[in-house]
Amino acid sequence: MIRLATVCLLLFASPTNARELCLCVKCLFGAFSHHVAVSDAMSPALPTGTCFSVASVAVSGSSSPLPDPGQIIAFTDQVKGQLYVFRMVARPGQTVQMQDGTLVIDGEPALRRQIDDFTYPMVPNLAGGLPRCSTSVPDGGTCATSRFVETLPNGATYEVLKIDAEAVADQTEVFTVPECHVFVLGDNRDNSNDSRFSLEAGGRGFVPIDNITGTFDTILSP
Repeated sequence: MIRLATVCLLLFASPTNARELCLCVKCLFGAFSHHVAVSDAMSPALPTGTCFSVASVAVSGSSSPLPDPGQIIAFTDQVKGQLYVFRMVARPGQTVQMQDGTLVIDGEPALRRQIDDFTYPMVPNLAGGLPRCSTSVPDGGTCATSRFVETLPNGATYEVLKIDAEAVADQTEVFTVPECHVFVLGDNRDNSNDSRFSLEAGGRGFVPIDNITGTFDTILSP
């Protein structure tokens, strides 16, 4: 999972343990908020330590439209009340399933094309844990993980990572997204407690639309 530290001016430890100053001037005016990814669940889009802004939205009871599948959304957790960010892949009424690691929406497999591996250092993330790797890599070494370009049936395209050849969530039941909820996934598919896992199992379950607080805006340079 990816939990967020929320600030408008933050001094934080990056994955290389360097100290960096991240600024978000527009976050001072209310329409945007500033966050730092503290885990690897949304790599490669948002590796741990990434500073980024979120555009505030209020989906329920307003004129704001529901985000499109493929967008990264921020939302409050139903149990802990913490803020998380994941990629929304399905709207109310749609079906979602994983088949041999392939995402299937409404019975249509998402296209997946392998590209160059994604590499990252084996150093503690901001949550204090080491990244997962398919091979044994010493602390401070570099892990290479399989990377794919995934395209949803609606045409949205983004990159995902696949650590394990056969992971526990590569095969799932068919999920039907309930009314007033959405389905979210982490881009780092084998290192993400997302909607594939129930709230009772430590996942995010189906995310209520009322809990959506914003959509990804931009990565902020330190």
